[in-house]
Amino acid sequence: MNFSKSISLALCACCIVGAALIAPNTEAKPCVIEKNKWGFWVGDCLLSKEMLIDGVFIPPPPLFMPDLYADDGDFLVQGTRVEIEVRTGNLGSIVSRDFDVTADVTVTGGGMAPQTFSITGRVNGQPAGTRTRTTLGYVLIPDRINDYDLETVFTVDSSDFANGGEIRESDETNNIFNDGICRVYGENPDVSVGPCD
Repeated sequence: MNFSKSISLALCACCIVGAALIAPNTEAKPCVIEKNKWGFWVGDCLLSKEMLIDGVFIPPPPLFMPDLYADDGDFLVQGTRVEIEVRTGNLGSIVSRDFDVTADVTVTGGGMAPQTFSITGRVNGQPAGTRTRTTLGYVLIPDRINDYDLETVFTVDSSDFANGGEIRESDETNNIFNDGICRVYGENPDVSVGPCD
């Protein structure tokens, strides 16, 4: 057998083996995945987001993008001025560029109709795996005689949010965070709602 025929046969054999390795297993059975003695994940089934090739678990490729979120709001009450701070984080794999965060604050109490105020602040680029606090601005309540409730909803990467924001992220579904309701107490406070702090 000459050299070129040997190469052709070897390539043909590789193609057949490769096709057999990636063919899906159509037989329905429980999926078992575990680490072998060399530290590789092995199993005998095909998963929707991952692949098993010849029993070797292949994780999905990493997405090299930021993933921004908010998870806490803080409030500093000074007279009728309530300063609003947000904690943001980056669950992604790379640093983000600077981005906007908007707080929509709905104020109720004192017999007035609910009023919503929007405050937007700029957050510096956030490294992967970190969290930071940023003061966005403040709202004014009418007085300190009555109790006033503040419900605050934070939107991360809020600039052009309807079109996906200015930062492309690996997960765009976690950019809105409702911090709930807190109360700025008046002269005769109802403490059934926690204070804004």
